Amino acid sequence: MGNSLYTIHVRDQTTNQYVDDQKLVLSENTALEVALGVFKREVFMMALGRDWRDAKALYLYSGWRRVARAACSENHLSLVFSSVGLPETFLDVPEKLTGIRWPIAADGFHDRWELTPCGDDDGARNRSLKYVLIQ
Repeated sequence: MGNSLYTIHVRDQTTNQYVDDQKLVLSENTALEVALGVFKREVFMMALGRDWRDAKALYLYSGWRRVARAACSENHLSLVFSSVGLPETFLDVPEKLTGIRWPIAADGFHDRWELTPCGDDDGARNRSLKYVLIQ
């Protein structure tokens, strides 16, 4: 999964359909780490309610292969990745900006959200990350 054509898709909360005109297409031959950094920024902005307000979930694809899914409710943010190792890479990579999409969201995100352990009952726990809203 080195360099590929990565896209970020949004699923609408009301219709449960992908919204093609909101899809972000990253530059051809983008590295996985860069794509995860862009996805991280978009996920953080969704969780903060600054962008993607009507989104049920965000998805990162490499071609037709799903790399990651992020879903946010009022108090929980869950991410599921396609393979073991990707959650750690997601945590390690810095947020990346694309084009006119700014600012970086990490400071505001980490002030309001806290990473929590995934439960043992989660079948995908080695491929998942969960955050809870700090009360």
